[in-house]
Amino acid sequence: FFLAAFWPGSSIDKARLISMRALLQRTRRAQTVAHRCRSVTGPSRALAATQRRTTLRSAILRRTAALRRTSTDATPKKEKPPSFHSEKGGVVENMKTSATRNAETLPALNDLVGLAGFGLITVQWLMDDVLVLRSFGLASCASMIIFNLCRKPPVMLPVYFNVLFIAVNGYFVARIMDERRDIELCGDAAALWDTALSDSGLPRKGVQLLVEAGDLVLLQPGEIRSREGAPRRNRVAIILEGSVSVDLSGEHLADIPVGDCVGEFGYVNKRGIDDPVEHVSTSCGGSAACRLISWDYEELDAHVASRPDAKRALEHFFAKKLLEKLEHMNEMHVHD
Repeated sequence: FFLAAFWPGSSIDKARLISMRALLQRTRRAQTVAHRCRSVTGPSRALAATQRRTTLRSAILRRTAALRRTSTDATPKKEKPPSFHSEKGGVVENMKTSATRNAETLPALNDLVGLAGFGLITVQWLMDDVLVLRSFGLASCASMIIFNLCRKPPVMLPVYFNVLFIAVNGYFVARIMDERRDIELCGDAAALWDTALSDSGLPRKGVQLLVEAGDLVLLQPGEIRSREGAPRRNRVAIILEGSVSVDLSGEHLADIPVGDCVGEFGYVNKRGIDDPVEHVSTSCGGSAACRLISWDYEELDAHVASRPDAKRALEHFFAKKLLEKLEHMNEMHVHD
């Protein structure tokens, strides 16, 4: 067409050439539109197929979920309680949450509780009575738990250890109270209480345990308990019935009555270690039989090692009897 337009002597005029060009442009434009339609129609069909598959899958999932809900409602599942250390609903988590809330509202009171706890820790070591000391320990541990829980953030490690201390102190407090409770004594325990330890401060339960740790000794009139020059027996005894005669080199020194003791000087000074022989002879004096409760030195030490009240009562009793014997000896020397 271009050649015809510029070729000299051509019979095609310019108007016809322009119309042919316009027709050619419309044809190309139509081909372009058709190509674009074909390129769009292919993905649209794939998209429609994908949508149909998605819809079908969603319907299946909804049906399965409905069946599961139906089976769950028919057989209710037992809920598992929250564990101690679970993140939500656990005991520790609830303690921390409550402690944080309290710390925000009562900071001044928390400081006073902490100060009281430290004060109780100091005061408890000034107590002589073990029961009072452990009771102060319980109170101080409880106050320190409150103090550490109400801090922001809460400090849990001291809380755990103070709970452990409360358990230990609570056990020993219960044990001491059980030993100090008033019980009805009978037999040798009643005789020991009535004749010797009623004013010693030792509770009845402690007297009962003391009798159970000792040995009952029965002596007939004139029977020898210990002989002068013989190996030391390392035993201390309290007389429950009758009297014990004390002799030195064949000479009668004294008669020890009911409620008194023999061998207490050796027990207090542990003479059996450096002095292995008996220095006096003891025997059942009078016409009636003698009944004694006797303890070995080491066994008695082992018994009172975990019972401070029994140890204190026996030491007080032995010291009192030794003092009475020394005063009696002084009076005898004065009269002589």
